[in-house]
Amino acid sequence: MPAAPKLPLTKDDVRKLITKHGLDDHADLIIDGLRKSVRLKPGKVVKRRLPAGTSKFGGEPDLPKNQEWPTFEDRPLHFVAQLNLADLPPRYIPSADLQRKGLLSFWYDTQGDRMDCGLDRAHGRWQVLYHTSSTARQSFPEHDESDYDYGDPWKPFPERRVEMLPSLSLSEDAAGTLSRMMFDLPSPKGEELIDAMDEFLVGFLGVPRIRQHALLGARYGSDDSDARELAARRELKLADYGRLKKADEAKVDKRKQGWRLLLALDSDQESDWLWSDEGVLSFWIRDKDLKDRRFDRIFGNLESC
Repeated sequence: MPAAPKLPLTKDDVRKLITKHGLDDHADLIIDGLRKSVRLKPGKVVKRRLPAGTSKFGGEPDLPKNQEWPTFEDRPLHFVAQLNLADLPPRYIPSADLQRKGLLSFWYDTQGDRMDCGLDRAHGRWQVLYHTSSTARQSFPEHDESDYDYGDPWKPFPERRVEMLPSLSLSEDAAGTLSRMMFDLPSPKGEELIDAMDEFLVGFLGVPRIRQHALLGARYGSDDSDARELAARRELKLADYGRLKKADEAKVDKRKQGWRLLLALDSDQESDWLWSDEGVLSFWIRDKDLKDRRFDRIFGNLESC
């Protein structure tokens, strides 16, 4: 099997890729839109339980002795992943954003999906725990599944070790501008830009289209703007959808700038993750809450195809 291509990690690397694919006219837009991210690369499903504190997808969580299993409306949440922040790429993510200390664990209400709650973004269906104290492996609690006819069975997802790799992403604003240009430019320039961006993305992301798990950064081609708007509407106690008064619209536009992606997890067959219809499970947080490590204030989103 050929070695995986080396992805760009510096502005100079990206500039070379831009020139290679004939995108020099858009170089400033792309370079200004670069954001640091951490790519989460899962290994194969393990046969033996991983050591406590390992960054991983699935399996059973490592929790402090006094930490209760997270629940929502008396349903236990499904443990999805845990990330040991000591595994972050050294000197890559600013410590003001994430310190290389502590364990983050991510939880989602899969049992609610089995009750047709999949698009219900109620606060509490997504949860993130952060702890720096010693932990111990905790088994899944008992849960009555007799009322469910489909969905994820109440058992751990397959356990896979996760490697954290430095990565670059393209901001929502830059990606949106490029996307609009693709369709606004007259033929054949629009089609040429589409083809050039497709080739650029293969070298930039390592895949033809985004199917990645990522910590921080942004996701090209995703509904980041929708997620941030939903988070801002919830923060302002406004309806999730529908037209807003001009004053409320201005408030939402201002507030949504303070929200950022914390974690995105794609549907992944090897992890037995099928988020709605091949969708993406994501966790969002305000800049200030990230700096203050207030992970209890996250917003969760399910982006479905």
